[in-house]
Amino acid sequence: MKYNEKQSKVIEFIFIPIYINSLEEDYKEIERNFLQEYRDDLEFIRNKLKKVEKELKENYIIENNQPFVFNLYINALNDNKNFTTIKEFCSYLLTLDEKDIISALKLSKEQLSREELIKIINDKDVSVEEKWYLTNAIFNPKKIIEKIVEILEYIESFYEEIYTKYKNERKNYVQNFSIENLMGITNVLGKIDDIKQGDNSLIVLSPLLPTLIYLEFPNNNKKILALGTLIDKVLSEDTNVEKNFADIIKTISDSTRYDILKMLSTENIKTKDIAEILNISSAAVSFHIRKLIDSQFLVFSKERSKGKFLVNKQLIENIIKKLEKDFI
Repeated sequence: MKYNEKQSKVIEFIFIPIYINSLEEDYKEIERNFLQEYRDDLEFIRNKLKKVEKELKENYIIENNQPFVFNLYINALNDNKNFTTIKEFCSYLLTLDEKDIISALKLSKEQLSREELIKIINDKDVSVEEKWYLTNAIFNPKKIIEKIVEILEYIESFYEEIYTKYKNERKNYVQNFSIENLMGITNVLGKIDDIKQGDNSLIVLSPLLPTLIYLEFPNNNKKILALGTLIDKVLSEDTNVEKNFADIIKTISDSTRYDILKMLSTENIKTKDIAEILNISSAAVSFHIRKLIDSQFLVFSKERSKGKFLVNKQLIENIIKKLEKDFI
């Protein structure tokens, strides 16, 4: 696995508004604590993004913390395209036809009419506002792309200086990176040999993005592992069963939540199907899933064919080890 510095920069510029805008709502307390020393830069970026807050909501189209524009980036990499700058990526976006843009919304694996896609949107378990953004993208795909390009160019205009500021932190992380050590604290990456072999890319992001993204590209059999420089610390603290045992056990003490976890561990099942089986609302299912994610029982799957979530088996193994240590 080889560090790709230029690709890292493009991905960071794409994702920075997502992480900054979700800081208060979606970040866990552990992540917020680690980010305290960066609060001045975070506040600066947040204030800059207020200028395009409306445009971001309407055009970035975020689902599961992944922006629509990143789907376009993934599609390009899958077709062996590569970008060394945001400018190159923006130029590429402006060449896309409507079919390619709409397909990146991931509404269907088939090529459907606008009317069929609108029906899919109406059936989605999302807010009315989100349905409107998706519908607008279906009818005005070229305009959406133009707006995204404007947003990315604006982000580049103020974020370049901050990105450069954390050059040494990224460099040090790369020098000390060990896939084996990372595998010791998370199990979402598959087999170590699968990642280490082949022409795979290590993407390292600044500490402002304490994230882990793992992607596979079937067309060229390549993989990307994207990591924020704080992710090892966050994961180590987050999976510290000794320290968080009471809260972890409390999460699965709810029988409904436990049943949802079991369903998600064995099936590629949708929220509305779980709601029907358990005779509860889709909103209630989403609430329980959120709790399971916050406690690290569920992690987002990066392989679409395996469904939306993966059960964090490493966490479950750590719980069993603690119980055995305490009582056996």
